[in-house]
Amino acid sequence: MGSYCKFCGQRCFVVRVVPDGDEMGWTGCMATCAAGMAHDLKVTGHTHETAINPATAPEAARAVADAVAEARRGRCPDGGYCHGSRALAGSPPCPAGRCFRVRNAGPLSGVFPGDRWPATVLADTKGEEDEH
Repeated sequence: MGSYCKFCGQRCFVVRVVPDGDEMGWTGCMATCAAGMAHDLKVTGHTHETAINPATAPEAARAVADAVAEARRGRCPDGGYCHGSRALAGSPPCPAGRCFRVRNAGPLSGVFPGDRWPATVLADTKGEEDEH
């Protein structure tokens, strides 16, 4: 894990998955030192002790990933998943008419004829600069 903790100067990190809250589904390194744990708790609502350890609880980690994916499903015109910066579970990832995926990628294969966005979908996303 290469990096050193900015709180204790050691490599005190373990990989965890945040199971709920605004950061639900975030996966990354969490600190095991007291100061780092306090920071993680403030930022994610969890410490390494309360977040999911994907090595020992892979089913729980998969359930969180599935819940996040389901919350994002259907928000894009082709029923795909949004990966824009606003794509947090429970909050609209893109303002109306500004779909990140329509502006930056093609639709899922086999959803629309010719694997292209229909003109009606493209017309809804014209004119504004993307904020992602």
